[in-house]
Amino acid sequence: MTYIEIISLSLTPFVLALCAVVIWDFVPPLLRKRDAYTATDYLIAGIAISFLGKICDNLYWWIPWISKSLGLQHAWFWFDHGLIANIPFRQGSAIAAGLLHLYASYKMHGRSPANRVLLMLAAALFYLALSGWMLIHYDR
Repeated sequence: MTYIEIISLSLTPFVLALCAVVIWDFVPPLLRKRDAYTATDYLIAGIAISFLGKICDNLYWWIPWISKSLGLQHAWFWFDHGLIANIPFRQGSAIAAGLLHLYASYKMHGRSPANRVLLMLAAALFYLALSGWMLIHYDR
């Protein structure tokens, strides 16, 4: 195991704990809120989703690296399927957080986010279609 691997694996529990504390501090008051959400509330929700994604991503990748360092054979299963985990944990949480932050920005400035969100959704659909086309043709 390299020094970089040791440092990274050692920092992971700290990252997990820090993310959990941020979520624990901000989310319960937000969920108990009874009046309308403000721009700040949407920013907090985006941050919480982002940190939740970080927890899941760090937990996922901690498994193969710990397994590799212990010489366990199943480590490569986790490495081989890592891109699948990246979709909800990295990209999915970043997209959800980004949309919440965009909504907060528009709420803060008094403009409707509908046009920008629709443009982003159209771009996302184009990206998904392009990705699907690449996947179909990749196996050939």
